[in-house]
This record gives sequence, C-alpha cells and structure tokens, in this order.
Amino acid sequence: MDLKKNFWKQGNYEKLLQDGYLLFQQVPMVEIDGMKMVQTRAILSYIAAKYNLYGKDLKERALIDMFEEGTTDLMGLILMCPFLSAENKEKQHAVIIQKATNTSQSMKRYHGQDFLVGNQFSWADVHLLEAILMVEEKKSSVLSEFPQLQAFKVRISNIPTVKKFLEPGSQRKPVAGNQTLELMAGKPKLYYFNGRGRMESIRWLLAAVGVEFEEEFLETREQYEKLLQDGALLFQQVPMVEIDGMKMVQTRAILSYVAGKHNLYGKDLKERAMYSINNLHKYIGFHSKAVSSAEQFRAGMEVECPFQCPVLGEFREAECSYPDLARPLGERPYFCAGDL
Repeated sequence: MDLKKNFWKQGNYEKLLQDGYLLFQQVPMVEIDGMKMVQTRAILSYIAAKYNLYGKDLKERALIDMFEEGTTDLMGLILMCPFLSAENKEKQHAVIIQKATNTSQSMKRYHGQDFLVGNQFSWADVHLLEAILMVEEKKSSVLSEFPQLQAFKVRISNIPTVKKFLEPGSQRKPVAGNQTLELMAGKPKLYYFNGRGRMESIRWLLAAVGVEFEEEFLETREQYEKLLQDGALLFQQVPMVEIDGMKMVQTRAILSYVAGKHNLYGKDLKERAMYSINNLHKYIGFHSKAVSSAEQFRAGMEVECPFQCPVLGEFREAECSYPDLARPLGERPYFCAGDL
C-alpha cells in the first residue's frame, strides 16, 4: 500500500482546521477510500478490517483489541519521553522497562504460537512488534530473558511487507528529532477570561511542573466567536489550551494530559483512579448555581461572591456557593457558568 505524506507545518495544520477536516482539532488525519479519517484507533481499526487483519469473528477481535490497547498504553509512555525533563525522563524509562518486563512475563501463555490470535497474522502481531522495537530503543537487552518473544520478533520482522517497512529509506519514522521538539515545545497558550474559573487549576498545575505559559484573555464577544469560527472550541466552551501542537478543551482532559506528560498522574491505573476520586479541581473556582447549591455544602462553608463576565460587559451580584477552599483570596474575579 503506497503512502503519500504531508509533513507538519503550522500553516498546513491551520488549513486543515479551516477546511473542517479535523473533527477534534487533532492529527493524525488519513485520507483513505474517499474519507478523511481522524483518531488513531479508528484509522487502525478500519485498515485492519479492510485488509483482513482484524480476526475472523467477534472473539478474535476482542483478543486483538486487548493486545492493541495494552501495547498502546506502553507505547504511550515511550512517546512522551522526548518531551520530558531529564529527571522525569529517567523515571519514565524505569517505568517503561518495568511495564515491558511485566507484559513479557504475562504473555508466556501465548508462547509457542506463530501468531498471537487465531494462529494467523493480525493487527495484534504488528502492534506488538512495534512496541518491542520501541522498548528496545530504550534498552536493547529487554528481551534477553524471553527467547520466545525474541523468536516472535524475528518471525514477524521477516514477513515481506513488514521487512520492507523496516529497511532503511522506508517511510518508517525515527524518534522525534530536534525540529519536531522545537515545534511542539513552545509555551502553552491559555485562552480564558481574566479570572480564576476553570482555568485556575490548569494554571496551578503548569506552575507546579515549572512550565511557563502565555495567556490570551477573552475580553469581548468577538474574541470568543473567532475561536468558534476557527473550529478551536470542540464543545463551544473555554478554557482552551494550545499545547504540543493541539488545541485542547475540557478542563479535566487538559489537566490529565499535563499531569501525564510530567509524570504526576500515578504509576498505574489504581493510582490514577485514586487521583480521580480525590481531585479537587472541580471545586476550585468555577461552578454553576445548579452544581454549587446550598444543599451540597455545610452551613458556614458558603459565601456569596460577586462575579464579573467580561464577555457580557456586566458586573452583577449572584449567589454562588463555594467551600472554604475556594474563597476568593486573590484579585481575580470568579465567574458563574450559566452566564458565559
């Protein structure tokens, strides 16, 4: 299958946005069979099914999905490495090697098969080989205690189409180089009102990890509508943060990305779940009256606070309930969700 490529330039990305091709304002995007597809897993699923690499029945597809999602978790850790500080990169390497070792141990039950699912070549085999090669770039001896996986690597690498892709001069890409890093390492840019609100927890987290950022305050309705027209607000809401080549919306998604990138999101799924249980960002600053009702907070933990909505150009009094944690100690005004 021949591949045409269009490498990243800021102008290219803006053009794709303006043309409406990026449903979620993100790449990768693939033109295939008359479609402009986004979201990596959707693209992979389509290609795997089209070329008979997605199992022969529902059970085999479920197994392939298990392998794909598990190896994607591992590769996600690796993909973040070039963008981490030296200290966090070293910690991430240790996590990667441990996870790769644990995964290799768990896969012993599949040893002895030529292929992972249904004893025929599938998307699962391709994805596992990609993960193995990525881990070996971090530690070349990672498979030394797993001869069956070494044999799997050799076997899949010698499939003619795969072998061709692994040869020098193919369209396989190296680890992100300096040019890519420079493009994606610019300061994050925050778009919000000149107030705390839902952006404040994002400011706190960026400050805590030592990342400098820029802000563009929305002071007029026209600024907000410009973001809408440019397709930058997927759900027609701010905050919006430009970071690593993405225009991200939804506070929790932004916080999760920043925390994951800077190794502040736990070492496993259980720790991430505990973070989700304990996170307080939803209480810091920005609540609608429906959420922040008097019934939800103990007496004595509520305050009535003025808020200002610059977009409407009005200053009004409203009854907003906040716990003590969110008392307006600074000079930034608070906002009510229903008025934005």
